Amino acid sequence: MPAEEPASPTGGTDVLRWVSLPIRDEPWPKSALLVGLIVLTAVIGALQAAFLGGLALLLMFILLGPYFLPCRYELTERGMKKFFFMFNRDRTWDTYKRYVIQRDGVFLSTYATPSRLDSFRGDFVRFGPGADRDAVIDLIRRRVGTP
Repeated sequence: MPAEEPASPTGGTDVLRWVSLPIRDEPWPKSALLVGLIVLTAVIGALQAAFLGGLALLLMFILLGPYFLPCRYELTERGMKKFFFMFNRDRTWDTYKRYVIQRDGVFLSTYATPSRLDSFRGDFVRFGPGADRDAVIDLIRRRVGTP
């Protein structure tokens, strides 16, 4: 008879789901400053050259998209799913070797030691208003190697 895994606070088969939208979750002065910089870039770009201004706005939207667009997370005993615009990710916990708990989320790394490639290969799980921070951290601690 195989040994059973200890019961989890999420009930074992429950799914932790929430949506993160940083522009809504961050303090309003920070969001207002960012929007102001984007508007300033658009105005300067339009005055200089319409094409370059449009290109600058497009690049800013691509780079800052995670700040303005919602990202949906699902954490289960099997793994982590991240749904963002056209970039969805579904990974099992054995993909991750370590984690780093931060103020606004948890970074999951595919490397056992810090690497310059962390930001390209790892995933950041951002807490949102619907996230149970303690349950998320507990699940990640149980499923991922070392902090």
